[in-house]
Amino acid sequence: MRPLTFLIVSIVFTKTLTVEQVGQFEMFMFIGGALTFFWVTGIIQSLLTLYNKNRTYHKSGDNGTAKSPEIFNAFILLCFFSMFMFVMGHLLKNHFSVFHNTGNVPYLNLLLLYVLLSVCL
Repeated sequence: MRPLTFLIVSIVFTKTLTVEQVGQFEMFMFIGGALTFFWVTGIIQSLLTLYNKNRTYHKSGDNGTAKSPEIFNAFILLCFFSMFMFVMGHLLKNHFSVFHNTGNVPYLNLLLLYVLLSVCL
């Protein structure tokens, strides 16, 4: 479903937007992905491999109805790190420089909102 959505968005963008606007959107998505890649991948690969292997919450003879906290802990950590990047981005937004636009980076507030919402949702 996701590749189909990207294909449709790409077709619509090439038909309706200019080359500069498509380039700005691609840069926006690249920076957003680069900011979130490391902690999202790290948390998913480290905590979710523990799911159903945690002997603290699963006793012998248990039928598996008890819930393991790893999914909730991963969600809390993802939300914490995205909130941290959102706050740090707002505190340092006058010091960013992209394409030699110091303090006047286009769509920076939208990028920070994307970082906040895309990870937790």
